[in-house]
Formats: sequence, C-alpha cells, structure tokens
Amino acid sequence: GNGLHMLTDIHFDNARMTTNGDIFSSVWGNNWLSIWITNQLNTRGTIDWINSELAIRDNNINTRATIDYVNQTFARKNTGSIQDWG
Repeated sequence: GNGLHMLTDIHFDNARMTTNGDIFSSVWGNNWLSIWITNQLNTRGTIDWINSELAIRDNNINTRATIDYVNQTFARKNTGSIQDWG
C-alpha cells in the first residue's frame, strides 16, 4: 500500500515508536505505553479479580427465582374474591 513504511523504530528526542506501534516516553513514566496501560488496569483490578467478581455476580443471579420456579411454586391465579360493597 501507499504511505510511510517503517523498517525500524522512529526516535523523537527521548521518545520512540516501534514498528509494532508501541510508544516509549517519559509521559508513560519512562516506559512503554503497553506496559503503562497494563499497570493502570492492574492497579484497578487484575483479570483474575475481575473474573472472580463476575463469577460471584453470575452465581447471585443464578440463585434467584426463575419464572418457571415461581409458576410451579405459587398459585398463578386468584382462587378467591373479596367484595367490598361499602
């Protein structure tokens, strides 16, 4: 295709961009952008923690009464009537 094609890293003073698109800069704490993003996500919750929280949520949802359970367990219609001629 057309456009600029890199065969090696591009350097901008103390920053650089690799051919895979990762960026190294002091903006990212003198680290790679991909590492900075991973660190930011891990400080908020690791993937294992997130998965365990989702599993807990799913178990809570699954233990709630389903429509079928309610229909089988409770009367589905009013079998008596109350009239108030007040």
